[in-house]
Formats: sequence, structure tokens, C-alpha cells
Amino acid sequence: MSVDVFQIVLWGTTALLLLALIIFWWRQDVRERREAALARRWGNATTWNADRTARVVRVARLGPGVAW
Repeated sequence: MSVDVFQIVLWGTTALLLLALIIFWWRQDVRERREAALARRWGNATTWNADRTARVVRVARLGPGVAW
């Protein structure tokens, strides 16, 4: 194997590894941003009321074997 082919393989492998790491980090950052946005939305949607006269209203009745 000549030196030129060795250098091509070496730098090509290095570039592929760096590209894989960059893509992995970028995907992780996207996932964390999405989770933070969901946490903000849920935080803004939940308002805690200290009113003791407030009633709990049942929206639906669950049957057996229903998960939600």
C-alpha cells in the first residue's frame, strides 16, 4: 500500500468519525431543546390554584383495560 492511499484512508476515516460525532452532538442538542420547550409549555399550562372551593371535574369515565 503506498503512502498516498494510506493518508487518504487515514484522513477519510478521521473525517467520517468527526462527522459522526458532530451529527450525534447536534441531534442531542435538538432533543434537549425540544424537551426544554415542552417543559416550558407544560409549566405555562399548569396554573396552581389555592382556592379551596374549587371542584374537581371528571371529564371521562374509564372502563376496565383502558390505560388513559
